[in-house]
Order: sequence, then structure tokens, then C-alpha cells
Amino acid sequence: MNDMPARVPSEEFELALSHALAVPPNFEPAPARVVAGFLASAEHAVLSWIAYRIGSRGAPSALAIGLLLRGRTVLILPAGRPTTRFDAAATTAVFGALLSDLDQQPYTYAQCILGDGCEPLARVVQSAGFARLTGLRYLERDARYPWIEPPPGELAWLTYTPQRHSEFCAAVAATYVDTHDCPELVGCRTMDDVLAAHRSAGPFEPALWALLLYNDRPAGVLLCTNHGRTFEIVYVGVI
Repeated sequence: MNDMPARVPSEEFELALSHALAVPPNFEPAPARVVAGFLASAEHAVLSWIAYRIGSRGAPSALAIGLLLRGRTVLILPAGRPTTRFDAAATTAVFGALLSDLDQQPYTYAQCILGDGCEPLARVVQSAGFARLTGLRYLERDARYPWIEPPPGELAWLTYTPQRHSEFCAAVAATYVDTHDCPELVGCRTMDDVLAAHRSAGPFEPALWALLLYNDRPAGVLLCTNHGRTFEIVYVGVI
């Protein structure tokens, strides 16, 4: 078996993605419906992709996919394995090949999201120069109205328009001041790139982007997207 990283051809992308989306405890390839759902959720964000693997296409010993996203960021999806099946040397090799290829791409930073139970994989990712930033928790609730009590009268909302783009950029930037939400990333990108990334989180509807005013002064932003059956809060920040 060839132990050198091989670039994944386009016709094998969905198969590779099924391995990258495998979850504990058995790490079996994700079913077609899960892959289709991931691709549907990412269709507005992904510009292109690069992937490398070692081993066979159906059972790679190591795999890493880099998704180049709008806003000049890269999301890396590695294939995690239980400790007994994890090949650290092969995974290190595919990460090196992928990062070398990505060096030729116009992006600002790369991020890698790992699930629980992937400590050996996390060590390889960190050895490739990645620093642990934070833990993520995804929360959901029933979206039927009313959600909460209406805000007091001194608050007002402005919806996004191209003419207000600079106001939204300034407001989002102001929410970053003294933030505890991944402060390591503050200043890595232009605000135009930041808003481009948020815009690509789903179908962009300007009416779902709002600038909060308190006594006529910017006080925060609420950026949402509607995925059809799911309504997502993409970003919320208070100045």
C-alpha cells in the first residue's frame, strides 16, 4: 500500500467527505443523507476544496479535506479514528501535504473543528501548528413566536442595506473590543471578509441582518439566516 499522500480526485470527494464526517464511537462513514445535508448547508460558503489521503479510497488510513470558504478562511475536516485504529504518522503526512498545497491559496487562516473522543487526532493537529481556541456548544429551541418580551422603547433596529454596509462593518468591529469570543482571531481579516463569511452561512436575506440602536447610537448586531426548517443565529454581538 502506498504510504505517500495522494490528492483526492473530484469524483471521490463525497466518499472522502463521508469519512471526514464519521462520528464516534464506531467512526463508520457517514451515510449519504448526512453528506448531502452537509453539502446543502455549505453550498453558499464553499468556493473550492483540496483533499489528501493515504490508503484506499474506501478505507483510508488518513484523510484531511480543506474547504476554502468565502471570507478567506479554510475549514479543515480530518478523518478521526479511535485510538486503536489511528495512524498518527499517516495523519501527520496528509496534514503536511494539505497545508503545503494551501500555502498557494489566498486565505487568511485555517481552522479545524474536532469532536469529542479524538485526542490522538488533536495532538497531530496541534503539532501542525494549530492552537486550541475554544470549545463549541450548539444550542437550539422552538422558534415559534413570541420568543421573548419586546425590547424597551429606546431600542431600535435597522436592517442591512448596501448603503449601510460600512455601518455594519463598524458595529461588528466594535463588538470585538475586549471580546472573549476567540480574541486570537481579532484583526486577522478585514471587516469586509468577516461580513462576507457571515453572509455565506446560508441564503442571504438582508431583512435578517439587524443593527441595534440604543438612544440612536449603535449598540449591537444580530445576523441570522434561514435554512428553511432551521433558523440560525450566525452572529450576535453587543458593543
